[in-house]
Amino acid sequence: MLTLVVAFGLALLFDFLFGNMISRAFGKSMKRLGVKPFLSSHKASASSSKEKTEDAGGKEKRKAKEGEKLLENSSSEEEDESDDEGDVRCKMVLIVRSDLQMGKGKIAAQCGHATLGAYKKALRPSVSARRGDWLKHLRTWERTGQAKVVLKCADEGEMFRLTETAAAVGLLTHVVADAGRTQVDPGSYTVLAIGPGPEAEVSSISGHLKLL
Repeated sequence: MLTLVVAFGLALLFDFLFGNMISRAFGKSMKRLGVKPFLSSHKASASSSKEKTEDAGGKEKRKAKEGEKLLENSSSEEEDESDDEGDVRCKMVLIVRSDLQMGKGKIAAQCGHATLGAYKKALRPSVSARRGDWLKHLRTWERTGQAKVVLKCADEGEMFRLTETAAAVGLLTHVVADAGRTQVDPGSYTVLAIGPGPEAEVSSISGHLKLL
């Protein structure tokens, strides 16, 4: 009986000593061969769930940022709309000399020159203290439909009186001097543009004139 116990104990000791040695030797051999040990299923699943958690957190952060951008854009659009609602309506009037008896095409071309000339004048640097108002009125006019009204005056004298009166109250004015290639003499003053400016101010100058 004693012999069996001793033999069994020696067998266990032999298995423990040589089993560990074989295991370590096998591990070193695998390491030299460049073979990486496998993760246990528990470790692999833990790593996978960690990656999924990080991915979910990143998606939530991205969604939060996108929501913030949408809020910023909507608030800026609301501010723009409120600015438009508070704008004073602006218009431009184009006053054509009726004594020149220009044809329809000629009048259309001259009104185009007057509109463009007034627009460029509002953008051009000027010593006038009213230029800031001109530019503000121009931007308002652009946002609110660019209203233009074509009127007529009797002659050059009336055109110049209207020009002086409008300039005296600070309104932008531009007079077209034609090159004289067709229908009128060179240097003829054909159309006066007043504005863009507040409707009430412009109408106070041109309200008595008739539509062309």
